[in-house]
Amino acid sequence: MEHEQNNDDKNLVEVKRYSSDMDAELAQATLNAAGLDCVIMRDGADGMLQMLEYTEGVRVLVNEDQFEEAKALLEEQSTNTEE
Repeated sequence: MEHEQNNDDKNLVEVKRYSSDMDAELAQATLNAAGLDCVIMRDGADGMLQMLEYTEGVRVLVNEDQFEEAKALLEEQSTNTEE
């Protein structure tokens, strides 16, 4: 599947880094449910070198203009799961 790049893709910033794919995908679902677009960046060679994900993490990126809102949502999610 080909990804069409739009102008918003040029200003992606990391909002949070996770130690697992599952946590990053949960964050993506949370952001998407709030109407925010995000991208997951994996450094594990698409599952072939999973050890890289453990050392480098799985990054969640959002548009720069949505950074503060995304950060607040993910911090709230983190607080709710720790209780």
